[in-house]
Amino acid sequence: HNNIIDGALLSRLKIKNGEFLPQSFIATTEEEVKSCQSSIYIDFSLKISREIENFNGRLAVVALPCQLNILSKSKKRNELIKIGLFCGHTSKKELIENVLKEKVDLKQIEEFCFRAGHWRGQSCLKLKSGEIINFPYFDFGMFQNIFFQMPQKCLYCRDHTAETSDVSFGDIWLKEFKK
Repeated sequence: HNNIIDGALLSRLKIKNGEFLPQSFIATTEEEVKSCQSSIYIDFSLKISREIENFNGRLAVVALPCQLNILSKSKKRNELIKIGLFCGHTSKKELIENVLKEKVDLKQIEEFCFRAGHWRGQSCLKLKSGEIINFPYFDFGMFQNIFFQMPQKCLYCRDHTAETSDVSFGDIWLKEFKK
């Protein structure tokens, strides 16, 4: 609302025929920004360098440390407002697909949210039938936290707090905020 930026490079999770497809795009409306408000714990690359180069206006980029580092090759790198997200590591999308296969037919999933609600939260599935299924985030997080099905590049990462960003954010994860 303050006209600081004209667009924001954001990511959201789309599901098509049971396949989890992280999607990055330049959001220019409040509605588009709100559609990206959930975490994505799947490894994916930002593949929209042409869109960044062609965007006419002030652009913010919200991304993981490794994704922000890739932007250093952009011709517009000095013009971008880089907003980093804290990251412990990502997972291969097969991990969440394997967890969810135990609960539902993947082709019936319309929407998925890794975490919602209070500290640690619940994962939520919205099926094509309209049915909503909530389950503990820990059903996925247990495997994610032990680095199961993790990309090898994450083993070598030294930037968990997005040091190359202009500002970075992460969850508090303190016991006093659990309630």
